[in-house]
Amino acid sequence: MDEKVYTLEEIEAFCLGRLPTEKQKAIEERIAEDESFQHRVGLIRSILEGFLAMATEDLEEKMNSWSGGLAAQEDEELIEWYLTDELGPKAKQYVEERRKTDTAFDTLFQSQKRLLEGLDAIQTDAFANQLTAWEREAQEETPVRSLNPWIKRLSIAASIALLVSIGGWGYMKNQYSNQKLFASLYQSPNIGGTLGGATIDQFKEEFSAAHRSLQGGEYAVAIRQFTTLSNELEGLELDPLAKTYYEQNVDWSLLLAKLAGNQINDGFRSELARIAGDESHEYRLQASSLQKKLDSFWR
Repeated sequence: MDEKVYTLEEIEAFCLGRLPTEKQKAIEERIAEDESFQHRVGLIRSILEGFLAMATEDLEEKMNSWSGGLAAQEDEELIEWYLTDELGPKAKQYVEERRKTDTAFDTLFQSQKRLLEGLDAIQTDAFANQLTAWEREAQEETPVRSLNPWIKRLSIAASIALLVSIGGWGYMKNQYSNQKLFASLYQSPNIGGTLGGATIDQFKEEFSAAHRSLQGGEYAVAIRQFTTLSNELEGLELDPLAKTYYEQNVDWSLLLAKLAGNQINDGFRSELARIAGDESHEYRLQASSLQKKLDSFWR
């Protein structure tokens, strides 16, 4: 197996297809045999492709077009959920099948994938530290000139400056806004048939009304309504399954109303952590996903 220690500059040239044929082939063979080296090249390729995508003259125009129009916005969100593994099997299959027949959708998919991979990579201290470590290893084994420009070029500060210069910062910040997160997590409930009894029928109507407020963007009203529903649930005579359903839906819907209404405080965080840590809670995975996104670099 090829034991040469390649510098970041050589890996960059390989990813861009700029090496002589023999060297290009040697690296390809090394990738096939060495999993660690394959991972290294993969990281460099993802950050490089992210930069190349951001450097295209029409990227800002693409970003604006992705955000404009309901259909385009839905496609953008669908792709993001696919890439972050937040879709169910049927939805994943829909995305994969559509990519085969819809050229514009596939182009958007590829662009967003490259962009997000690059942005994810550059925001991590671990990635920057890894680059430095690799360069140090390479210099110890293969004498090269001091500090390869890749290190500076791929630093977090430089990356942020690049994002700001092309307008990408605003785009990514928008993807993690409270309203965007709410839209990606909210689902209209299946209210079902009549529960029976005047008290329970009244609760069901109030439950429906609270969701209508949430769907209509009346977040302050929805917060009051879901808070009232939470208190009323204690006195309702429901079978255990139905009671659990309503309790968990009201819990989650109240949190989403506060999220969309920009009411994120310590109490909100505590309740979110409770749901995310409860393995029996229907919305545990969504709560865990929201926790990560609230702590994102882009918030």
